[in-house]
Amino acid sequence: MNFESNYDTINRSFLIAQNSDKIQKYLNEISNLSQENFKTSILLNNEDKKIKDVGESGDHESKKTEMRQKSNNRYPLENSWSFWFYKNSRNNNWSENLIHLTNVDNVQDFWSVYTHLKPVEYLSDGCDYAFFKKGIKPMWEDANNLNGERWIISIQKRNGSNFLNYLWLNALLSLIGSHYDDEIKFINGIVISIRFKCNKFALWTNCHENKMVQNKILKRFKKEVNLNDSDFLFEIHKNC
Repeated sequence: MNFESNYDTINRSFLIAQNSDKIQKYLNEISNLSQENFKTSILLNNEDKKIKDVGESGDHESKKTEMRQKSNNRYPLENSWSFWFYKNSRNNNWSENLIHLTNVDNVQDFWSVYTHLKPVEYLSDGCDYAFFKKGIKPMWEDANNLNGERWIISIQKRNGSNFLNYLWLNALLSLIGSHYDDEIKFINGIVISIRFKCNKFALWTNCHENKMVQNKILKRFKKEVNLNDSDFLFEIHKNC
């Protein structure tokens, strides 16, 4: 199935406009969320929540059947992906601060999650968002990252919040939109990190021994996020 043609049928502006009141309500509710209740407060478009929203009365089994039928019309992504959240807390070790939010494997679920997540510009210092292929954790200790590498760019605070949002969204779209052709198999995920002095963005790959593939991926990524003239730092995980 050609994802590009399917994706053109999804009007993002309509989806956001349709849910604007819900999004604003959500942002107000999570403005002071702690790390512990962040995950449970995210409004996800899952079947159980839909069943609950329609009320306790009625034929639940028929509603479930109807929803399953609707889900069959969803446009699948080439790869399944996972959203992750990290919030630095000195009371926990690093892995305990890393939270798996949810998985997405179709266009509709991706937009449902994206539009209900706290925008990057509102994240506190010490927080990360990560978007990795399903089954890969955004940490060096994961077997899929041990022999990999990452491209890192520092983002000065003066660039502003709009640039952060633009960078994160376009990086996400480039991954789910199969913009890297066969090289997508060498991309593990992306991380955006909010820090006090300087924010950072990292593209995690697994092809450090193939310079031609490395350069092709980076060149394409720069084009996707409009960073053609920017310098990225290259780090091999096993050397860090």
